[in-house]
Amino acid sequence: MSSEEEGDVILVTGASGFVGQHVVKLLMERCRDVREVRAFDIRPFKWIKELRVTETYVDLVHVRGDITQLSDIRKACRGVDAVVHTAGYVDVGSLPDMEKLKAINIVGAENVLKACIDNHVTRLVYTSTQDVVLGMEPIENADESSVGIPNTFLYEGYAGTKYEAEKIILKANSLILENGRKLKTCSLRPTTMYGEGDIYFLPPTLKASKQQGGVLMRIGDGKALFHASYVGNVAWAHILALQQLKRQRSEDDISGQACFISDDTEPMNLFDFMEPFLQARGFRLSRYHIPYWFMYIVAFIVEFLAWFLQPFSKINFPINRNVLHHMCTSCYFSYHGAKRYLNYSPLFSVEESMERTVRYVKRLRL
Repeated sequence: MSSEEEGDVILVTGASGFVGQHVVKLLMERCRDVREVRAFDIRPFKWIKELRVTETYVDLVHVRGDITQLSDIRKACRGVDAVVHTAGYVDVGSLPDMEKLKAINIVGAENVLKACIDNHVTRLVYTSTQDVVLGMEPIENADESSVGIPNTFLYEGYAGTKYEAEKIILKANSLILENGRKLKTCSLRPTTMYGEGDIYFLPPTLKASKQQGGVLMRIGDGKALFHASYVGNVAWAHILALQQLKRQRSEDDISGQACFISDDTEPMNLFDFMEPFLQARGFRLSRYHIPYWFMYIVAFIVEFLAWFLQPFSKINFPINRNVLHHMCTSCYFSYHGAKRYLNYSPLFSVEESMERTVRYVKRLRL
């Protein structure tokens, strides 16, 4: 491994993904103690237009590999000082692909951990999700001390596999490696994210609006508060986590801990949050609200049909009862824990975050 004088070698899994590219960018632009970033992904690494780094002293090495193959990630971790494990699979549809969720989220985490141990990597930061604490109850301005793991996950497949992965990573904290050094791990639980490279949140909603004649239908009474965070700020929290794990701290130590990551984006109703992005594409919100109970019944019927047809054809509807419940139930978090453990404060203001995202949304092909 590299010495501190030479600079660190950091491996980012899922580097071609939404969070991954922002982490890579910040490592290359803002980390003076990093000399090489290894971008590990099953897809060839290609910069999102808005994120391309043009001037840097940090080497970027593209490593193509499969997170479910231990040999791939073990080889990629040779000579690495720290790993940021952002790779994961998201599926909150009506019939989630459990085989794929388990393979990428759970087996992938196990493989990353084994590779770190085999290569004497001393720092491992894991990208978890707020969904590991989502059940059926509202969550309002919650932090690590006020909310726990629910008896039943709202998104059983996705959240369940992410939580299993989180437990695997955190359990390994303080493991003594063969060379006598100690492995330090932590887990970050970001809220729903927006920003450049998003494929899960804004693009599907904008596509649905386009298909509905440029109108996004409001669902619910508009009282539920929703919290989204800019992906650049979430990536910044990962950088700070790497830095904190490197330091010897006896108090407020992030190692072995999980903490929520949000920013100063104001909690508001989901549909109100969507309005500036709809306007950027010439779309608008509907003038009336569809009752939650009505859409819940529709979703129930659709899910029943999907279940009934499953032996013949698997139809994984993105809008289902759980998604509707999430849309119409308050859910927002404090970043008090991140401030305490990571010395975190958002790197990008709300205004800059929104401006960057609007520019990205304007060029999207829907």
